Amino acid sequence: IGEPVPVGEDDLIQLADVEFRLVRTANRKVEFTCVAPQLEQNWTISRMHEVLNQGRLRMLFQPIVTGLGGQVFGYEALARTDVPGLESPVALFHAATRLGLEERLSQACRAAAVQAIETARVPGALFLNTHPHESLGPDLVESLRELRHVSGDRLLVLEVHEEAVPEVGTFRKFAGALRELNIQLAFDDFGVG
Repeated sequence: IGEPVPVGEDDLIQLADVEFRLVRTANRKVEFTCVAPQLEQNWTISRMHEVLNQGRLRMLFQPIVTGLGGQVFGYEALARTDVPGLESPVALFHAATRLGLEERLSQACRAAAVQAIETARVPGALFLNTHPHESLGPDLVESLRELRHVSGDRLLVLEVHEEAVPEVGTFRKFAGALRELNIQLAFDDFGVG
């Protein structure tokens, strides 16, 4: 920090090896709460910064094959990173959830997947995931509009986790927005919850 910077509610702050979030309590008092109370969980903010802002996110693609003939139909994008402590997808998305960055990470993963598969010129459908906590609203639709532009006429399929499905009217509106973008919809892990 080169000059004074105002700190706002819900900002994440790292001092030495301890991370804090600025919160307003029930009586409107502002105080710091520790984000990572255990030493081995420290530096989550810095590590997530490396993933989201320094290009330490890479995509792998799992083939999706047809039931008859076993032909490759498309690929599901899977996020990976080599940032210490976040190597597994579970740890990566758990850290994003703790920091309130699950939507941002999810958007970054989808953008990286489209860019990687288009750069490699691999044909086939591309299956993209949403985070269970991701809102099926205007921000998601706008980010998908940008991906549709980059991906041309490639078949895109958005996988929505059942936990993300809001009430029926909102979901119907979201599905309509996807149809307008020529993006198909699939349910991920449906019935697991």
